[in-house]
Amino acid sequence: MRSPFRRLSAVALVVASIVAAVGALAAPAASAAQGAYAVDTFSRTVANGWGTADTGGAWSLSGTAANFHVASGVATMNQPTVGVGQSARLLSATSATTNALVDLKVSKAGTGSGNYVRVIGRRVSTNNEYRGRVRFAANGAVYAAVTKLPGTSTEAVVGTEVAVAGLTYNAATTYRVRVVVTGANPSTIQVKVWNATQAEPAAFAVTRTDSQSGLQAAGSLGIQTALSATSTNAPVLFTFDNLSASPINASPVAVFTPSCTQLTCSFDASASHDPDGTVVGYSWSFGDGANGAGVTANHLYSYGGSYTVTLTVTDNLGATGTTTQQVAAGTVPSLTFAASDPTVGGGAEHETVVEPTTATFGTTIVSTYQVGRFAGQTSGSQGVGFATSTDGGVTWPYQGVLPGTSQASSPAGPWQRTVNMIVTHDDAHGEWIITSHGLLFDGVHWSYDAVTVSRSTDGINWNLPVLVGQGDEPDKGWVTCDNSVTSPHYGRCYLLYTSQALNREFKATYSDDGGLTWSSPIGTASQALGYDVNPVVRPDGTVVVLATQNLLNTVVAFGSIDGGLSWSDPVVVATEQRHTLVAGLRTRSKPSAAVDAAGNVYVSWYDCRFRVGCTSNDIVYSTSSDGVTWGPVQRIPLDPVSSTIEHFVAAIGITPGTSGATAQLTVVFYEMPNAACTVATCAISAATAMSNDAGATWSPVTVLNSTPMNVGWLPMTTLGHMLADYYNVAYVGTTPVATIPIANKLAGSTADDYRQHLYFATL
Repeated sequence: MRSPFRRLSAVALVVASIVAAVGALAAPAASAAQGAYAVDTFSRTVANGWGTADTGGAWSLSGTAANFHVASGVATMNQPTVGVGQSARLLSATSATTNALVDLKVSKAGTGSGNYVRVIGRRVSTNNEYRGRVRFAANGAVYAAVTKLPGTSTEAVVGTEVAVAGLTYNAATTYRVRVVVTGANPSTIQVKVWNATQAEPAAFAVTRTDSQSGLQAAGSLGIQTALSATSTNAPVLFTFDNLSASPINASPVAVFTPSCTQLTCSFDASASHDPDGTVVGYSWSFGDGANGAGVTANHLYSYGGSYTVTLTVTDNLGATGTTTQQVAAGTVPSLTFAASDPTVGGGAEHETVVEPTTATFGTTIVSTYQVGRFAGQTSGSQGVGFATSTDGGVTWPYQGVLPGTSQASSPAGPWQRTVNMIVTHDDAHGEWIITSHGLLFDGVHWSYDAVTVSRSTDGINWNLPVLVGQGDEPDKGWVTCDNSVTSPHYGRCYLLYTSQALNREFKATYSDDGGLTWSSPIGTASQALGYDVNPVVRPDGTVVVLATQNLLNTVVAFGSIDGGLSWSDPVVVATEQRHTLVAGLRTRSKPSAAVDAAGNVYVSWYDCRFRVGCTSNDIVYSTSSDGVTWGPVQRIPLDPVSSTIEHFVAAIGITPGTSGATAQLTVVFYEMPNAACTVATCAISAATAMSNDAGATWSPVTVLNSTPMNVGWLPMTTLGHMLADYYNVAYVGTTPVATIPIANKLAGSTADDYRQHLYFATL
């Protein structure tokens, strides 16, 4: 009957040897070009020797030839003497890397210190060897170790010997040993041994590194056996089969140098190399969905930003190496400090800036926002903050609190608190306009007392506020001006709000003199109710107002075609589906609206309808050519629908002069990597993405703040920790810009020591 060893063909053995290389090694492809440098299935008969291997040359013996035989498909090495070893070596089979595999059996249990089998993975010269040693101890345990001959015949153990878990000696058991030797200065030697009838363990029993002089070069293969000097069981017969040794293909090293001029970037991978072959393939991923090939490559990006570029190189034996770099193309969005909370005391949370909006005219940028946010009761803030830049956002030398708008301003106004600050510019009259709402406390409850307008010709010096509406508890106001010279209502500004006293009825008023005087507020045809108004003006003078109804769950649109003399009733755009933000974050999904040069209106909000189970929110939008008929809700593909990323509080803008299929869209939003995070683990970032084709494709997300925000850094409100309920995208010429709140925690500060400031971003 055939030997109890499981037979493998030479080819199968080579493939098994290659594929099973694990750990930190690059397993080579099983190809004829690579092949194995030593294979022996012992399918011959040789007396007094082992003859010539199938691949690798003749076996060279150390010991008495009569102790070596090949018959019945196996090789045997008889060990008749204790304390003396014998070996068989393939001296002409050499490699700088070795993945050696052999099956073995031992006829007797160990005595004394045990029976030894050594697989020589690298023999550079006489007495210069790395070995994988297996010891069968007298107690039946099986041990593995890495050893070496360091220029002498005395074997040294590298590190320590380890017991192989779950493995014991049995005369009937076939053991399989794998020894892998790679590298130089240091070299890595790995050993594993297991029952050949069972699956190969994934991990090596022993991994050691060593830089022994004389062993950092290519070497040959061999097998050595011995009985310890204290053994009492001689003779012992060692049986071997299915030997193979394959070189291990080292992975190529990918290296590239980028160079960008505006949006065009060139990439040079000529420094890539392969330590044991040649690089034959270069594959590029440019980080925006486009790919390329070649040792050099050029790519034109559609958007400025930071992109993750990946280079993958392939060597002549099929192994690959990969590297990535962040590459800055065009203008990379970055944050510039714009303003902080100048108010103090009064029971408000300082330093807090929340809920900014921004308007531009030429290179002047004006932002308004709440400063000194209150946490309890009706919340609100201590004052109406403003910040102005006259050089396109490079510097922000002008900031403060609008005069007369609250008791914290100078001169003081009648209102203890204020909210809902919106800024716009009336191009026709050269006026900056900021609207806000004053809150009063009567000793029992807070009320929205008035909506006011503050005016300035330079965005720096502000007049005392004009009273626009009072008595109907105005809330959620928004102001915009008709700045289209082709409109019949050019120079008319519109202020819309909802009346708390009238169950949140929509109210609208207009001004034809730069905000100095305003018409009497009127409602829609049916006195419709709602919230969160956001008006835009089409080039033909039509005003389209986006708002919410039904406890903020429905996005609606209404408008005016006669300059605000009358207003249509709302039509439904979509029913919102929202995942509630976790970790005590304030949840408000307020629509953000923009209009393109052809009059197409876009409205955006955050929504979870595209996520299975509504587990996190996307940024979505709908469009209309007339403000009446709206298209389906579309998802902005910022990440896969299977991701856990949570997006919230979005603003949308459209580059002036662009329209239709080439409308250039910009969205700004906050996001967290895990929608199920906790107060301690939520990491909040401000981010942006763009589309140059009306939303057909989108740029990668660009994160604006370098340090993610913690929930505990944000000011508290009655509805949770707050960054903003809304903000907007504005434009300096055709460049999108935004001012956004960013929180930082200073070293040594407490969780309630707020540092939420206003930052400016050129997008």
